[in-house]
Amino acid sequence: MKFNTVLVIVVIEIIFFISGCSYKYKINKIQHDTNVSKIQHDTNVSKIQHDTNVSKIQHGIKVSKKRHSIKVNKIPYNIKVCRKELSYGLEIRKDQIIDRLIAYKSKRKIEGYRDGKKVFESRISLGKNADKGDKIQEGDYRTPEGNYTIIRKKCHPRLYRSLLISYPDAQDIVEAKSKGVKPGGYITIHGQPRWNADDKYDFYTLSHDWTQGCIAIPNKKIVQLWVGIRNGVPITIYP
Repeated sequence: MKFNTVLVIVVIEIIFFISGCSYKYKINKIQHDTNVSKIQHDTNVSKIQHDTNVSKIQHGIKVSKKRHSIKVNKIPYNIKVCRKELSYGLEIRKDQIIDRLIAYKSKRKIEGYRDGKKVFESRISLGKNADKGDKIQEGDYRTPEGNYTIIRKKCHPRLYRSLLISYPDAQDIVEAKSKGVKPGGYITIHGQPRWNADDKYDFYTLSHDWTQGCIAIPNKKIVQLWVGIRNGVPITIYP
């Protein structure tokens, strides 16, 4: 009888021991799962914060790019006053006369002289294929080389002001005809597109050649030529 009682007590203790271990295991498991969940949560939060920071950086880059983007203004220049002044010869300033122009294609530079003294200088952009040599034919995007004159001044709705160069001359016509092509024409010295009216983006327009063969200069520089040059002023364009 005593043996049975002892056996029962031992069995009960074993049951309580096993139950206690199971309980402790469950408690530990719950704590472990909680820690894992917390770690995962922290990881997700960290990832979200990281993604948010990356997004902010990317957004910042976009904003930065926008600040340097060029807003194209397609509204033409108002040329009414310009035309009125030009029709009466009122655009000329006698104290700013220029009697000779020299352009250097390789140097991307144009100079103006009065009585042999240099009084004007500007950086220039040329035709897209200016470095390939003298202009030969219509549509070759080259800037001509040689001795010409300024034959007309125009108030330009798209390019502000322009001075028409006497290309093609007789020699250009003969050479083009011998090659069976048309020499082209309407080569000018002109200003900037409307979106660069204030020369704010000269760093862009003067950093490459973009015309169809003309010589482009900043608006503030074309104004100096506009008020100083009369029709008939000679211009020499060197390679």
